[in-house]
Amino acid sequence: GLRKAVALFHAHWQAFAGQGAPLVVLLPRRPADVSAHDALDGEHLGPAAESMQILATDISTRVLATARKGLYRHESFPKPLVPWMGRYLLRGKNHFEGWYQVKPEVRRMIHFEHINLVKPLEVRQKFAAIFCRNVMIYFDRPTQEQVVNRLAACLEPGGYFFVGHSESLSGVKHTLQYVRPATYRKDGDGGRA
Repeated sequence: GLRKAVALFHAHWQAFAGQGAPLVVLLPRRPADVSAHDALDGEHLGPAAESMQILATDISTRVLATARKGLYRHESFPKPLVPWMGRYLLRGKNHFEGWYQVKPEVRRMIHFEHINLVKPLEVRQKFAAIFCRNVMIYFDRPTQEQVVNRLAACLEPGGYFFVGHSESLSGVKHTLQYVRPATYRKDGDGGRA
């Protein structure tokens, strides 16, 4: 289900990012019967996955154009390939030997949008998860705080916020709870950590 696609994206971010994938991915609210923990950490979503959409953003229109194609070199994926990757990727043949493309049914779930995180966000919905990987390194501390808190405000209570493994929110004032390295969570009441 979608959980595995999310796990693929989360676990192998560098492969996608190295191919021009967007830097911020926001997973919208999920059906009430699926917890954010299940969506990200273990349970199969089944039919709920068909109703989910992914908002993928970047400041670079070039990066967004590349990401819309969903085309990745074989070398960008970990070895050995994870068996279930075949459920979400098409293996290239002939002229496209050595390439993978995200399947159309997965690409239809993804909406790409140009967003500058330094400016106020015009996102009106709440998200179950936000992947903001390898973004914070480009900002000074005050800007990091603004960006993290703007994005945290877009999380639903109990939603997850992911940063890159080389990043940390240590020293950044925010409202999120630390879960484990690179993983934070908005508390169930949306209050301060």
